[in-house]
Amino acid sequence: MIELLVDQANFCTPGETRDPIAVVEQFVSAYNAHDLKQLRLLVTADAVFGSPSERLSGEQVLENYESIVFARFPAVRMIVEQRIASGDLVAQLDTIEGIAGLERGLTVYRVDGGCIVEMSINQ
Repeated sequence: MIELLVDQANFCTPGETRDPIAVVEQFVSAYNAHDLKQLRLLVTADAVFGSPSERLSGEQVLENYESIVFARFPAVRMIVEQRIASGDLVAQLDTIEGIAGLERGLTVYRVDGGCIVEMSINQ
């Protein structure tokens, strides 16, 4: 397994090129395990996350995962329905379960140097 370079806050720092699909698969696995340490190793602190109407940094999103999502919804998990990739982009139809019902959406990730640098969520 390739070891990622991380900054002082333990967030991913773009470096060695890795398969974007593998990075997103690791993100989904870490999300489902509620493993914030592993999530930080996959996301840059300044990554752009969110919907077109609301943008947050990778650092803000992971703080929200810890204090809101994982704390309030201990059974939350992501189920990938379909996934396609082109270059540095990975798009997946996914369902989030464990939050007051099921939420289905399209998530598009951009991976640069082995790190997730952008994630758009369209529900």
